[in-house]
Amino acid sequence: MRILIFLSILSFSIQAQDISLEDSQKKSNVLKVSLKVRDSQTGQFLDDSTWVRIINLTRGDLIDSAKVDGGYATFSVERGYKYGISVKRRQYFMEKISFDMMCNLEDPTKTICLTGAMLDGMSEDEDGTRYIESGVPMKKIVINYAYNAENLYYDTGKAAIRPDAARELDKLVRLLIDNPEIEIELSSHTDARGNDESNLELSQRRADAAINYIAEIGRIDKDRIVGIGYGETKPVNHCYNGVRCSESEYQKNRRTEVKITRVR
Repeated sequence: MRILIFLSILSFSIQAQDISLEDSQKKSNVLKVSLKVRDSQTGQFLDDSTWVRIINLTRGDLIDSAKVDGGYATFSVERGYKYGISVKRRQYFMEKISFDMMCNLEDPTKTICLTGAMLDGMSEDEDGTRYIESGVPMKKIVINYAYNAENLYYDTGKAAIRPDAARELDKLVRLLIDNPEIEIELSSHTDARGNDESNLELSQRRADAAINYIAEIGRIDKDRIVGIGYGETKPVNHCYNGVRCSESEYQKNRRTEVKITRVR
């Protein structure tokens, strides 16, 4: 699902040889983190209204919530725990990061496993306090830009949600849960084969089925979603009525699109 480019994750591992975690009285089990937040397109630091929320996933409790100041948020993570960090800012998609301070139990060569953020640097003070600098790119929400929902297919002539389509819709559910301020339009399109009116009706049934699934599974308010079936009225290529096309060309028109229409 192309819209989920905003949720894409990069994984990095910090090797133990870079920051030693030997059982020494001089070494602290606490790692100090400086988290830099940037606009993914411009590279500009994002602060002021940017907030970072840190949860100890091992214990299941909130340990910190801080406003980004000067492009940085600072916090500590402790050996033996897993942490989940969410970064939020109005007009941007929420980003999620994880700091796994237990991955050395599975692989002794690893000190910390970082997911969802870039590793910018590591250092250590003379007193043994260790520091890591990490960067998080945030994707700005673009209003009314349509993203193609990949792999959201239906059986011929039917509107029932197939298991493979459900997996794709689950990703959209997660996006809506993580970003409760957004409203979307979900549109269904067919190719030009078949009756125009039947295609319009079928596409609307498919859009409605997708919305019902999202609302039921994710408990998403239907007021946040508009479903429109466009039938064959908005092809993305030359495959209009009476034009013979290849199956791959027809497939490009049999699509489901998602666009964000409003940020509350």
